[in-house]
Amino acid sequence: MRLFQNSKIVLVMLLCVLVPNMLNAGILWEKDLLYEANTNSSPLASCMNNNTNKIFVITKVGPKGSFLHKSGDCVLWEIGINGNTVRQTLLKDADKNAMKTEALVVGPGCAMAADRSGNLLTIGVLGERRKERSLSFISTASTPEPSVTAHKRVEEFSIKELIPLQDETFASVGNRNGNGLYLRIDNKGNIIQKNLFDIGNNEIFSGVDRIKSENLSLAVVGLSVKISIKDPNENSAENFILMCDSNGRFVNDDYFNGEIPSGILFPRVCCLDNGNIIVVYNKRSVKTKTQLWARCYTQELKLLWEREILSTDRFLFSFDVASRDTTGFVVGMAQQECLEFYFLDQDGVKIEYVEQKGVPGGVFGVGLNLMCLNDRIIAVFEEGTAGNINECTIKAKVAALD
Repeated sequence: MRLFQNSKIVLVMLLCVLVPNMLNAGILWEKDLLYEANTNSSPLASCMNNNTNKIFVITKVGPKGSFLHKSGDCVLWEIGINGNTVRQTLLKDADKNAMKTEALVVGPGCAMAADRSGNLLTIGVLGERRKERSLSFISTASTPEPSVTAHKRVEEFSIKELIPLQDETFASVGNRNGNGLYLRIDNKGNIIQKNLFDIGNNEIFSGVDRIKSENLSLAVVGLSVKISIKDPNENSAENFILMCDSNGRFVNDDYFNGEIPSGILFPRVCCLDNGNIIVVYNKRSVKTKTQLWARCYTQELKLLWEREILSTDRFLFSFDVASRDTTGFVVGMAQQECLEFYFLDQDGVKIEYVEQKGVPGGVFGVGLNLMCLNDRIIAVFEEGTAGNINECTIKAKVAALD
């Protein structure tokens, strides 16, 4: 153990995979998420609620052109497990003014999670991109229209993931000033705990999930990067996994070879129903060649197996992983002109492969978020046509695979 210190039409694509029948995989349903015509829209954050069988997505809506770099309105989508739109709401502040955002696509810097009632906590989504980050609470349960009931600015940090905990609090991971950052937040949006992780390089926490056990522990993954300005040959990266106890303390760790990431290819984690932990990471990138590998750990961080998931010459924008309850896990990859899913069992054996083609000439955006909603895998991402960013069209879809 090491010592430590503590983006005319948009895309938000929700992809839903019905888990039990995977031998004849295909699209069950698909649905565009359109708020207004002749605009672009981009997914900023997403989450789900197993109690209400709902998917929540916040999109940024604005005119074409320099859309990504300008402020836009925020729309909250509530979607049923069968693809029906429950509600779509233009978010407003307490004075009934439309909430603006300068955030970019789903991924680093934005996160959202739902409590048991379906109320939402967001970080880095609403408001301007200043030095601070916004932390907002959105009431959705038992209200005719969702409303932002709390909105505050907190210190500057970058968020990678936000998850609900069993005690009605939330855990968030990211980085601040070159250190890994762990936050625990109550259901009023107050930060009640903060831990930093520093082993002397640039540390980034990139994923967190709850261990499927009674001890309320968390698995946190990340990357430690060393960059030398004087000698690039000294540049290096190391992946790590940490165990975090119920008090927010890092109590165990493991380190393994990593690759200095291009884009947002940071390690991702999910925990299986049998208590084991899956880590998916970028093992090697040489020019356009990318290799994704998976490692399986016990709760004591004993390595059970390690296997290659993907070796590709396509440009890989991003990837994510989600558990499939008792049957294993899914790895999703946003590549140039396509989205790929690999279904794997608990031993890392590939069971099924699904490829979703993009618009000819199109390029999927950099963000990808996978979630499991009552045995269905939900994916949120962005798609746009190639060409000048000021002229491109971005479109949104919701699709379900069986």
